[in-house]
Amino acid sequence: MKKSFRPPKLLWFVLAALALFAFQTPRRFTANFSLAIGRGAVRTAGFFSRTQEFFKNKSALVLENSELKRLAEERKIRADFLEAELAEFKKTSGAEKNSAGIIARVLSQSPIMPYDALLIFGGARTGLKAGMEALAYDSILLGEIDEVFNANSRIRLLSYPGRKTEAFLESSSLNIILEGMGGLNLKFSVPKTIDIKVGEKIVSNPPPSYLIGQVEEIRAKESEPLAEVLVKIPANLRYLRYVTLVNPP
Repeated sequence: MKKSFRPPKLLWFVLAALALFAFQTPRRFTANFSLAIGRGAVRTAGFFSRTQEFFKNKSALVLENSELKRLAEERKIRADFLEAELAEFKKTSGAEKNSAGIIARVLSQSPIMPYDALLIFGGARTGLKAGMEALAYDSILLGEIDEVFNANSRIRLLSYPGRKTEAFLESSSLNIILEGMGGLNLKFSVPKTIDIKVGEKIVSNPPPSYLIGQVEEIRAKESEPLAEVLVKIPANLRYLRYVTLVNPP
């Protein structure tokens, strides 16, 4: 009777070890591969993040440089303007005499100064007196000084409400009486039979003939024998910086 073959125990142990190794190797390989892929993805994401941050910082620096250049240009323009202002102010600080009269700097005006008035830099110490006439651009009669202080003076404009001023309508050779309405506006009345046109000049009377204003509007009613004529002073006081003061004729 033949004996059956029985493998030794050592062989069974070796086979079991090989089977266990074969079973564990794919799992470890898969895990290691996944770990490598994950690390690569993290490194790639970090690279792109750093690249994006670099370009953001570069754009911010470009914008910052542009803003600094703009501020530098603004400061230069402002400095040049202030330097020009200072040079001009030094030429006419306070009040200064010239061949035409006394030049004075305008300090404030309506609405800061009420009722169509100007405050100027120049007073009794610089030879200014009440009653002196104030001219804009040496040719437009604005009004006259009505109050003088040591360093400053106040000019009451022809357009001061209720103020009456003799004047002359050039085209019609007609003496008229202007009345102030406020807001640089004046008015006068004439018979409707007199032909007056918008834009006609009105000058001071008596001579020298300074320009006072121009006819802006004519209002005539059928029931009224007189026409009301509105006059506007041809000077923008908002930008007026100096006036010339002269003695009245």
